[in-house]
Amino acid sequence: MKEAKQSRASKFFGGNSPFLFAFFVNGAILLSTLLVIGLFPRNSNLPLQLDNSPTNFPLGSATAIYAPDTQVFIDYASWQSWYFLTAANFAVFLTLFLLLNWNLERRERGIRFTFYSIVFLILPVIANMLNVLLINQSTLGPSGAYYSSDGLLVGFGLVNLWAGDATGGWRKMTSRLDAVLFVLNGTVGTGFLLLSCVDTVSFFSEVVAGYNVGYGIHIFCFYSAVAASLLFGYSRRSSLVVPRSTSKANTNISI
Repeated sequence: MKEAKQSRASKFFGGNSPFLFAFFVNGAILLSTLLVIGLFPRNSNLPLQLDNSPTNFPLGSATAIYAPDTQVFIDYASWQSWYFLTAANFAVFLTLFLLLNWNLERRERGIRFTFYSIVFLILPVIANMLNVLLINQSTLGPSGAYYSSDGLLVGFGLVNLWAGDATGGWRKMTSRLDAVLFVLNGTVGTGFLLLSCVDTVSFFSEVVAGYNVGYGIHIFCFYSAVAASLLFGYSRRSSLVVPRSTSKANTNISI
């Protein structure tokens, strides 16, 4: 029984399902926000029915993520620019996550995509709930998922940087692709993290287009995603560092 479960798990994580899952959770938000935008002219109360607020708690903490930001409803003529920018950001983060983990063993990559999807879905809901319970602030929009995705990039970028360094660094990497991805992980992981510390207000978008946003939610989602990725990577550290194969000369000597 145990072997059968392990076999099913290996088949799942080694297949395409984890990537499709990550693609689906991103696409679900983009499709739902587009649907809400289309319905808004016929139902102007829609934002109030979906927002994360004390009156809609706790369901609103989930539905708010699948609706556009408040600014779209205040200035409806700007919905196209907001939507395509949001869609582009989500697509870039998902693509970067795939690239940063591209050279991992297929099963490990599948495990990370599953972890990405779970954190992407759950963390913004938790942040929205805390926002209502702690400061009684109403919010609307998928920015919590945006910063969760960004934080996952940073966390696993740092994990991969550490793993590559522990394996011997880019100078000992025989594959040019491994060296490029090692540098990319270091650039993304350290770059976004440093930017979040150096220019906190701009990075976490305290005000967007003159409108106040869920600033605390952005910070919580980003740093929580970073921490979750680091802890997850640490718990799987034994599978991250792959020893370099011995050279042909050493192999010949041993034989």
